[in-house]
Amino acid sequence: DDAYFSGASEEIEGHVKVKVGEVSNCMVALLDANGKLLKPLKYINGQQPGEYDVSFKSYVFDVPKGNYNVAVLDLNGKQLGALPVEI
Repeated sequence: DDAYFSGASEEIEGHVKVKVGEVSNCMVALLDANGKLLKPLKYINGQQPGEYDVSFKSYVFDVPKGNYNVAVLDLNGKQLGALPVEI
């Protein structure tokens, strides 16, 4: 059984620094270079105010190579923090 690597990223993992001003329901999401939502990665209900490192881990084998942002958004679409990633 030969080893095989496609050259494509299978998974991304990291932390996004965020500042939350009020209790919020948030979403960690993968955004394209134009800020368009590509895929939600995680939901956080009732996040308390404060500064946090929000962790994420997601499979991205279905995402084309390129530059993206992993962002934490409140449910009104306001960006609370972002981390550039290359896939």
